[in-house]
Formats: sequence, C-alpha cells, structure tokens
Amino acid sequence: MNVAGQTFAEIEELVHKVSEGLDKVSVSIQHVEQGNQKVTESMKVVEELSRQAADEGQTVSAATEEQSAGMEEIAASSHSLSTLAKELTEAVNKFKV
Repeated sequence: MNVAGQTFAEIEELVHKVSEGLDKVSVSIQHVEQGNQKVTESMKVVEELSRQAADEGQTVSAATEEQSAGMEEIAASSHSLSTLAKELTEAVNKFKV
C-alpha cells in the first residue's frame, strides 16, 4: 500500500503542477486579450482620425476650387476694367484742346 500511496501522491503533485500551469496560461491569455482590446481601440481612433482628415481634405479642396474661381473672376474683371480704361482714355483724348 505504501507504493500505491506514494504513486497517488505523485499523481496529485503532477495534477497540482498542471493546474498551476493552466492558471498561468489563463492569465497570459487574459493579458493577450487585454492587449488585443487596446489595439482594437487604437485602430478605431486611427480610423476616426483618418475619416476626419479626409473630410477636412475635401473641405480644403472645395475652398481651393472656390478661391480659384474667384481669382479667375477677378482676372476677368481686371481685364475688362483695363479695356474700359483704355477706351475712356481714347475718348478723353478726343476732347483735348
């Protein structure tokens, strides 16, 4: 019986070691899961920032197009004013004594 008792004690010790190992693995898995959650949260933040940057990029693009159109209008108006000034100068020169 002494051998059987010793064998059961060894088995009990091995079961205890396996149980401790499983506990360590469980803790490690929890740490990995927490890390994965942090990565997922960070990716969501990056996604939101990217979306905001894209939206702002479109706003800047639209403003640039409007500014360009405004500059074209100013250039056309400047040309018209220059033409009118020349015509006015020619008309005034006809009346000089």
